[in-house]
Amino acid sequence: MRIQLREKEYAMLRAIGLMPSSLKHIIVYEITILTTVGLLLGYILSIVSTKILHSYFSVMIGNYMYQIPFIILLPISVFIVLVLGLSCIPLIKRINNIQVIRVLNSI
Repeated sequence: MRIQLREKEYAMLRAIGLMPSSLKHIIVYEITILTTVGLLLGYILSIVSTKILHSYFSVMIGNYMYQIPFIILLPISVFIVLVLGLSCIPLIKRINNIQVIRVLNSI
């Protein structure tokens, strides 16, 4: 079985004495930070690109008031956070089953 790079990192952290619960917290924090940064960058890029497209097409379709659809953004954000939160559950279960000696011997 091929051992993934992150699995080696987790095994090394466990080998130097990191508790499994602390490793779970690290993974949850990492996923939270990446999700937040990704959502913010995505929203900023979409707003900027929509403004540019609005200014370009306003000549063709006439002027109308552009509004950021915050009512739509909130449920989408909640859905993304839930999906990413649920996707880390199998990873955490897999980390609990890491055999540190087997992984470190394969390095």
